Amino acid sequence: MILKGLKLSMLIKNYILPKIVLRQLSKPLSGRVASLDFDLVLTVATNIVFMGLTLISGILLARVLGANGRGELVAIQIWPMLLATFGHLGMPEAATYFVGREPRAAGTIFVLVLLIALISVFPFLLLSYFLLPVFLNAQRYEIIRAAQIFLLYVPLSFFVAISSQVLQGLQEFRLWNLMRLFNALSVFSGTLLGILYARVNKPSAEVISYFILAVSGGLACLFGYLALRRISGPFTLEVGRLRNMVRYGIFSVLSNGPRQLNLRLDQLLMANMLSSTALGLYAVAASWAYGLSPIIWAVGGVAFPRISALPEELQLQMVKKILRQAVLMAALLGIIQLSITPLGISLLFGSEFVSATWVALILVCAAMVSSVNGVLGYCLHGLGRPQNVLYAELIGLVITVLGLSVLLPRFGIMGAALVSLISYTSTLLVLLFQLSYIKGWCGETSMPGTRYRIVNNRK
Repeated sequence: MILKGLKLSMLIKNYILPKIVLRQLSKPLSGRVASLDFDLVLTVATNIVFMGLTLISGILLARVLGANGRGELVAIQIWPMLLATFGHLGMPEAATYFVGREPRAAGTIFVLVLLIALISVFPFLLLSYFLLPVFLNAQRYEIIRAAQIFLLYVPLSFFVAISSQVLQGLQEFRLWNLMRLFNALSVFSGTLLGILYARVNKPSAEVISYFILAVSGGLACLFGYLALRRISGPFTLEVGRLRNMVRYGIFSVLSNGPRQLNLRLDQLLMANMLSSTALGLYAVAASWAYGLSPIIWAVGGVAFPRISALPEELQLQMVKKILRQAVLMAALLGIIQLSITPLGISLLFGSEFVSATWVALILVCAAMVSSVNGVLGYCLHGLGRPQNVLYAELIGLVITVLGLSVLLPRFGIMGAALVSLISYTSTLLVLLFQLSYIKGWCGETSMPGTRYRIVNNRK
């Protein structure tokens, strides 16, 4: 009797329970995918607001400052914005990943990643302050001085980014979505204040940049207060977590750094090589082309913490679904945007920017490809494989550097647009190639190195 009882208990433990658990995990996948709907709708709605604020800000700035002034504002913001993107050693992405896996340690993770990010960025800020006169030697002194002051935006951005990414890991999508509007709200509000100021004094790019910086400080305080109310403590410093976080973060920033350079290198070089007017035309074309991209990015933003929280046997199913959604959205939105680009440029930005129409058409195609790349990057980060994104983005960056060195001097902003399209397409092909070799994607084969996660080297 005892032997039968033992056999029955072993049967339940080794066969029946695993079946029940697997069935429940399979069900929740459809349930979890379905539960993405509300969060995805909310995130898409937020991205539409972001898109609207960005578009309105771009229109107002173009009409108030003109092509030359718009180019000067880009020159002021480009380096601080770039530092704000990758100077944090990938800590925002690390926060999302590790909080998604350990929600109860959110306070500890928040303290650690914020400390690492602020320490890591200080040398970059100091170096940038002294090198900006060299990088912006084609600009007048007032613009260079404004760019140096605008470096204060970087630590403000870090604080908001890390706070919001912790909330993303906790799947607090409402407040996370609100905080993602930080940059758009700062630029929009600063632009409005600059226009009001222009009623008394002549508007200038440097004055508007000061208003944007002031609004950023106020929003950082507000958003930080709201975030800290949602992040559970204790807020302790656990050095034992440092190795895994830094390792994950470095691969994340190395993959995100080339991506951001791919997105911004053209404007960085233009600020040094071309006139402010040419830079202003390209900035308007880019702001129009990338206007709908946030809608597609919403898919990856919601999926990232969900993928990292899923059991490994269910993660690839989620990734395949997300990829299909992203490609379909990019194709539909791209066709719509291409059809209205000529009218949209002339109607919204004015006749001064009509010459940027063909550049905008090429950049619309590049933006749709880049959006799919971004979603794939989110998915690979959720799988714990940021190194795969790094390899693809590095190839894209090499193509960008070589392409701009040849085409930018000869064809100006048109050459830069063509290089962007070629680079993003190459990155997409490499990402898909690496995905196809992950075990379980197309069978049991796996590319050397891709079966192992960055974190703890787990299979």
